[in-house]
Amino acid sequence: MFKKILILIAALAVIQGCSSRPFIYEKKGLTYDQIDYGFDIKTFDGGDGIGKIAYIDEGKGEKTILMIHGRISYSKIFQSQINALKEKYRVIAIDLPGYGKSEFNDKLPYSGLLHTQAILAFAKSLKLDNIILAGHSYGGALAVVVAGLNQLDVKKVVLAAPGGLQDYSDEDFKIMSENLSFFTTENYDPDHFINAWDTYAVSNHTVQTDNTLREYLGLIFSKNIENTYKTRNKIEISGIQMKSKVISFFKAIQAPILIVAGNKDQTVPSLYPTTGQKPDAKDFFESVAKLNPNASLILLQNCGHMIPVEQPEAFTKAMEDFIAK
Repeated sequence: MFKKILILIAALAVIQGCSSRPFIYEKKGLTYDQIDYGFDIKTFDGGDGIGKIAYIDEGKGEKTILMIHGRISYSKIFQSQINALKEKYRVIAIDLPGYGKSEFNDKLPYSGLLHTQAILAFAKSLKLDNIILAGHSYGGALAVVVAGLNQLDVKKVVLAAPGGLQDYSDEDFKIMSENLSFFTTENYDPDHFINAWDTYAVSNHTVQTDNTLREYLGLIFSKNIENTYKTRNKIEISGIQMKSKVISFFKAIQAPILIVAGNKDQTVPSLYPTTGQKPDAKDFFESVAKLNPNASLILLQNCGHMIPVEQPEAFTKAMEDFIAK
């Protein structure tokens, strides 16, 4: 029983939390097609094993920034960064298979492996080179694996609040996998989602964080987010963040790495179910940066997990300075 209580907290505590701030939103359904990303959307057909991938492709330049979003998210999360960076670079942001405007196929085994294969196939098909690979949260874990595989021309890697870099034990993984029933649409009612968002995802509330939350709520009201939850569960079951040895890939990256983290991140690092211990964000990311001599760390103050929308200007500047070096 104690372990099940712990896993509730470890798994983003989606049915806990409290929020004292007033939040105004419409109880109106929303589909992914109705969400305006602010850019033209293109489509890449990855075939039967991947499906159609929606993506944003803006700007021109010798360097291409390829951006990968996290779980329960989509490429629009990088809207501010795309608008700023497209002035100097080609900026591409994809909706991972099963997410956002990309195709969802319940028969596909969504996993870190499938998403890694999709990113590789996408980049190779578009003949991308001179790549700056950027990922947020779960997208950060994917960026680490893709860069570590050394199959693309990756020049630099940017990781915003990257997941997958905790050394979970087999027992931790077993407990977390057994309790995925909590990730169901029934448990994501609006009030619980708002509370979890305010308590665990965001520390610095901005217009962008609130607008992102409103979009998520619209998807919840219309149940258009159900496929996103199914995709997430399949990813969790596949164990990309616990069993794919993301840490080994991180150590293998030869390109310069920038880690951008929030000092108030309540999502990464997460709690270890077997011990009930949750590392401090600052200490954790400092220890991660030491695992690769090519890695550096920027710690944003008063910032939680949703870095691209919590502190968009600071994150963009960090990227600009790092890429320009």
